[in-house]
Amino acid sequence: MRKVLLYICSVFILGGMTSCEDFLDKREDVGLTEDDIFRDYYSLRGFLDQSFNQLENVMVMDNWENGRAFVGLFADEMATTDNSSAVFTLHSGNWLSNAKSNTTFEIGNGGSTAISRSYKALRINNRIINDIDKAPDT
Repeated sequence: MRKVLLYICSVFILGGMTSCEDFLDKREDVGLTEDDIFRDYYSLRGFLDQSFNQLENVMVMDNWENGRAFVGLFADEMATTDNSSAVFTLHSGNWLSNAKSNTTFEIGNGGSTAISRSYKALRINNRIINDIDKAPDT
């Protein structure tokens, strides 16, 4: 009797850990349908603008969470008075490391690295490119 109860419990536990395949296959498009995206110019533009939010913007104030803006970041004549400036990191070529993510590895980083955000932006852009024929003529 105990063995039968163990088998029944294990079947219920294994059954509870399974799920529908459609539920797990989420797309990076915030759940919008094709009709919602290609309804008019402004909805298409709004969907495309989401890809810009995913990209790293080093020109904005406090992007690296250190209270400074780095507008002259890419100039050869750039000078900084801060010894721990993010400019040194970027000039060394380490674009994937910033204050938000101290590691360049994807595992355990919560999807906040530049690479994972770039995949989201590419997904949005590719979806628009593939279905550009559905775009309204404006």
